[in-house]
Amino acid sequence: MIFFPFEELTDRLKGQALNFVKKYELISVQLSSAIRKNSASLYVVFNGDIKGDKIWGVVVLSKTVLHCLPFAEKKRSSFSAGFAKKSEWQDYECLTFTRDLTDFYRSEKLALPECVNGVESGTSLILQSLENLDAFPRVINRYIFMRLNVKDFLSLELQAFSNGESFVRCKKDLPEPLLQSLIELQKKYELEEVLPRGFEFNEDSSRLKLKASLRRQYILAIDDGNGNLISKAQTNAIGTKCAQIGGVFTLPEQRGIHYARRCVLVLTKKILHARKLPVLYVKKENKAAQNLYKSLCYIPLTDYTICYF
Repeated sequence: MIFFPFEELTDRLKGQALNFVKKYELISVQLSSAIRKNSASLYVVFNGDIKGDKIWGVVVLSKTVLHCLPFAEKKRSSFSAGFAKKSEWQDYECLTFTRDLTDFYRSEKLALPECVNGVESGTSLILQSLENLDAFPRVINRYIFMRLNVKDFLSLELQAFSNGESFVRCKKDLPEPLLQSLIELQKKYELEEVLPRGFEFNEDSSRLKLKASLRRQYILAIDDGNGNLISKAQTNAIGTKCAQIGGVFTLPEQRGIHYARRCVLVLTKKILHARKLPVLYVKKENKAAQNLYKSLCYIPLTDYTICYF
């Protein structure tokens, strides 16, 4: 397989590569969102000659590896469905991808990643390539990737607040007291839900990421009525057809009052209003969160993995 820099493609092939990502955006929202801002580390994977009709996948090979590898996902589905011959053919393609990606890292002397992020079928192929380079993840987090059942969701109603709480749309011009409250809320979220075991929390990095999100993402929080933000949800990736929800968090002392459910419900409505399909992922061991999302009509789609090196 050929890994070809996106920026060196003809305009026609660039268009076909972007259409490829758009077609399979449901399993690659993170990548779709990233390349709308920067395509410097974007490579198009061709199976054979460099022709638009032979695109096998699209990958970002930088500090964080993102990918759109639908044939890997189809192989996974075929095995579960028992399509032996089709699976064998796709398995050969996947083995070829793994081998050629290893060779590409070596020949181009690419820096090894700090993170691989995406649906499990594609991530597993990339991890096999990296293992050939003696690169092994320190932490592997496994999730369930979910999408909204729009028809069922439309019948849900928002439960009213009863103690003076209110929703706050968090933008880059957020008043300073609320901004500081949001910074603290984000810090607690990252410490509890994001920071891999054995990694040190970086306060400056957390603030910079939040600052970027305030510019580019939709962040919704709940004010307890006294200027304190106690729960939040946000988009963390916005593609052309889908928007991914993440950063869902409620302060421990405020849990059990359905604040997170309200945040996700309202955020889901906002995404639908923007004519995009809401998706999200949830840790496999977090049954409470899974039940929350299922109550909001999110249905499991596939497995999702984030690895840290």
